[in-house]
Amino acid sequence: MLAFTKWMWRGAFNYTRSAYEKKSSRFVPEHLTSINYPDTNFVVTGANSGIGYATALDLARRGGRVHMICRNKERGEQALFNIIQETGSENMIDEGERIDVLILNAGVMMSHRTTTDEGHEMTFATNLLGPYLRTPEQGADTIVWLAVSPTVENESGGFYEDRELTAKHLTKDTESTREEIDNLWTYLEKCVQDEEQQPKEQQPNSRDNSDNEHPDGLVEGETHPMR
Repeated sequence: MLAFTKWMWRGAFNYTRSAYEKKSSRFVPEHLTSINYPDTNFVVTGANSGIGYATALDLARRGGRVHMICRNKERGEQALFNIIQETGSENMIDEGERIDVLILNAGVMMSHRTTTDEGHEMTFATNLLGPYLRTPEQGADTIVWLAVSPTVENESGGFYEDRELTAKHLTKDTESTREEIDNLWTYLEKCVQDEEQQPKEQQPNSRDNSDNEHPDGLVEGETHPMR
């Protein structure tokens, strides 16, 4: 009964004619299109196609410096070439510069249960554990990333609600209970402790990259930065 009431409440405030008229009248496209990112360094994973490519392209248009992380070297280089041709942006990031924004677009959705060598479910490990374990000690802040299609047929009031600059709509349907939050952080902290106690030579991804060097000096897993 409670779920039905919440569903009806959200529908009335987002998907009725009055909700559409009210929220669409307040929407100002310029609030999104006028934002630029000069001297800001971005890293985008899965940047050679789809949402990742569109993200890298838009950030480059807005003056951002972008590192494109791609699994396939040839497709990554082609995507980089296309973005440079379309934006005229080709200034490189110097090695060692800070990362201001990390956009973890690449992810997985397994069709059957698969676990990592550490025993974690693959989708959970790739989309949540990996990013968490690799960034807190570097000063990473909380990141909320919302990806949407640029064209939507029969848009509703919710279409405009999701494009608000503030995060006021997030708590309506996505806020976890205090217990769920505490359980998640307890589990993640345990994962960090387990990894720190594991000998380095047994940790995943602790390999020596020098074995993967090519004659041209490139290394497998390299990034192609551009501005």
